Amino acid sequence: MKTKIILLLAMFVVLSAIGQEDILNGTYPSWINSLPNPWLMTPSLKTNFFDGKIFRVVNGKTYNVIKSTDWQPVIGNVYQLENGVLILYARNYSGGDAPYTYTAIRNYNGSALKDQELLIFAMPVGTFNMVDVPIALYDCGTPYVAPTLTPEQIRAVQETASVATIREHQKELISQTNTVHWLLSQATNGDESAQCSLGEHYLNGQGCETNRELAIYWLTQAANHGDIEASNKLVSLQK
Repeated sequence: MKTKIILLLAMFVVLSAIGQEDILNGTYPSWINSLPNPWLMTPSLKTNFFDGKIFRVVNGKTYNVIKSTDWQPVIGNVYQLENGVLILYARNYSGGDAPYTYTAIRNYNGSALKDQELLIFAMPVGTFNMVDVPIALYDCGTPYVAPTLTPEQIRAVQETASVATIREHQKELISQTNTVHWLLSQATNGDESAQCSLGEHYLNGQGCETNRELAIYWLTQAANHGDIEASNKLVSLQK
């Protein structure tokens, strides 16, 4: 992994040292021509390029650029930026005889100075007419923004949440009621731990009506059987 990072940094150093005239003459070093696309398209590079906004919208469809195989690297020099469309003299990944070709990039929001070398991740979407000559068109997409809910949708969500809360409360109440019944059977048989817990349930109204007298009764039973927690609870109730 470290070796790949070092090679990538070296690539940018070499690109920075090459002039626009060399680019136009197609004299990129030969090792760039054989650079494998998947190596460039690492998740971290794509995430950093899109500032973490990896869900992108292209032509009305949303893509996860980390998982999608449609997004490709475009390496080249800035030729011009006009009407929001960036033109690069770029490495040709689409095949054919020309190793470098003019390529149009749509929805690119980074820096784009004349002759600047760029590495851009984008999705091929068709062609763009450059002086009546069709060239490949790529799209960086726009960040996905969740649609705003209508008042009706908001009320529906709130009602669903309210129903879920009520159901959860009902489940909890049934569970606590069942617990009280079980504790009562155990406490009646002399289990001091159950007696202590039952006293706390009566004290807090968990699974039953709040009943201070029954709470003290069962806590006292537990304390008489040596339950220290019950004894401490009785002392705190007497303060």
